[in-house]
Amino acid sequence: MTHKTIARLYQDPIYPVVATTQRFMSDDNAINVNRTVEFLHTLNIDSTMQVKNLSFGQLRRIYLAKCLARDVDILLLDEPTNHLDIQTIQWPEQQILKFRGAAIVMSHDRRFLENTTTGILWLINKTIHHIPRPFRNFEAWQDAFYTGQNKLDKNVLRPV
Repeated sequence: MTHKTIARLYQDPIYPVVATTQRFMSDDNAINVNRTVEFLHTLNIDSTMQVKNLSFGQLRRIYLAKCLARDVDILLLDEPTNHLDIQTIQWPEQQILKFRGAAIVMSHDRRFLENTTTGILWLINKTIHHIPRPFRNFEAWQDAFYTGQNKLDKNVLRPV
């Protein structure tokens, strides 16, 4: 069995105890330093900023940058667009589309899901189903499921 590495973005990140954003970004062995510098610049975060002085949106961006700058196999992203403006949201969308591993995203941001997904894991009635299609068609499948069109359940929804 091959060992898989995971990076996780929590829904509500906490303020780390390190002093600067650069120190926060560099305290991880799996981090790609070149990507870190690029990501901080792209997100308008100065590497010398004191972490304790960051707004919650800035804190969210450094956690997101750190997660996406890691060399991992799997990304677990819990509400990655919380506290981000529309322009900033486009950046993680692009990074996820470039990512070669598996990205598991939990989000209420429908546009983000429409722009980034290739499949859906749907928890319904204590069962997880895999829908091997992008999110943009999910509501039609969900409506058919609730109205009793079981052919979708047999042909598209498969218990995991």
